[in-house]
Amino acid sequence: MASRMVFEGRRGGKRGAPKAFAGLIFLGFLFLVRGVSAQEWAKRMFDHTSADLGTVARGAKVEHIFTIENIYVEDVHIASVRSTCGCTIPTLEKKLLKTYEKVPLRIELDTKNFSGRKDVTVTVQFDQPFPAEVLLSVSVFIRTDVVFSPGSVQFGTVPQGKPAEQKVSVVYAGRPDWRILSIESPKPYLETHLREVSRILDHTLGATKVTYELLVRLKPEAPAGRILEYLVLTTDDPNPRNAQIPLAVEGTVAPPLAVSPSPLSMGPVPAGSTVTKPLVVQARQPFRILAIEANPPEFRATPPQEAKPVHVIPVQFTADKQPGKVSGRLRIQTDLADSPSVEVPVDALVVPPPYIGWNP
Repeated sequence: MASRMVFEGRRGGKRGAPKAFAGLIFLGFLFLVRGVSAQEWAKRMFDHTSADLGTVARGAKVEHIFTIENIYVEDVHIASVRSTCGCTIPTLEKKLLKTYEKVPLRIELDTKNFSGRKDVTVTVQFDQPFPAEVLLSVSVFIRTDVVFSPGSVQFGTVPQGKPAEQKVSVVYAGRPDWRILSIESPKPYLETHLREVSRILDHTLGATKVTYELLVRLKPEAPAGRILEYLVLTTDDPNPRNAQIPLAVEGTVAPPLAVSPSPLSMGPVPAGSTVTKPLVVQARQPFRILAIEANPPEFRATPPQEAKPVHVIPVQFTADKQPGKVSGRLRIQTDLADSPSVEVPVDALVVPPPYIGWNP
C-alpha cells in the first residue's frame, strides 16, 4: 500500500492542520530539502504497485485495477502508460488529476492469445508537476487445459430489485477423472449452480474432454452500483496453485435514482472565492426534487421546480479563510415513491488566495 502525505485534511467537520497544508503547497521545495527521490512523490499516489493474479483459465476475462489518487495541491498529469508485454492492455479514463481526484488504471490480460507464466511490468510516466516514472508489476499463469466460454459472466445493466442470470461453459482437456469440487461466491447476491454436461474421450486431443455448465444468478437484493467480482472454482488438481481458478462477474445494478458524479469534488478553491460545479440527478421517469440539504453550509444547491427524468443542479461552494479540506454531504429529497432520497459526498480544498504584491 502506498504511503500518504501527513496532510489528511478535514473529516467530520474538522480542518486539516495549516502546517501540513503548507507542506502540500511547497511540495517541490520540501522534496528537495528532505531528499525525496524524483520517483517517490509519484509512487505515493498508488494504492499498491504489484499484483499476483494466480492461475487463470484460457479465454477468461482477467482485469486488475491500480487506483491513482492525486494527494497534492498541484495538478498531476499522466503522460503515458506502457507495458512490456502485448498480453496486457492498460487503460485510463483520464490523464489529468486535480487535488484528491482518483482514477482507476485498468490492466486487462489477453488470455486467448497468450499462455503460460507472464511477468509484466507496466510503466506509468508523469510529466506534471515533475517528471517521474512508476513501475507496476503484474504476474499471472494462464493454463491451457481449462477454457471458459464466454470468458466472463456479463450481466450488463440490470434494474435494481430485478433478478438476472447468465451461463458459462467450462471445458477441461486432460485427466479422465478431473472434477470441479466447489464454487465460492464472494457475495450473497451471486448464486451459482454447476452441472456436468459430458465426459468423453477426445481421440484427436488424446485426452478426456470434460464439460460443465455454470449458471450464475444475480439475486434481487443486489445493491446498486457496478459489479466486478470473481467466483473461485476449486478443482481436484494436485498442484495447489492450479486448483483454484477465478471467473470474473461484471455488470451494473441501476438504482431508481442515480447521481453523477458521486462523490462531487470541487477541487482547490482560493479562500474567499466561490466555485460552481454541475451535479446530474436522473431516474427512469420524470420526478421533482423537493429539497436539497447541504452540510456543511459552505455547500449550497437550489432544487429545480419542474418535473423531468434528468436534472442538472448547479452546486456552489464558498471557501472561507482557513485553508484545508472540507468534506460534507448533500441530501436530495424527491417525490419518487421507490427512492425518495439520495446522499452525495462532497469535498473541496481551500487554498490561500493568490498573493498580490504591493508597490509603493
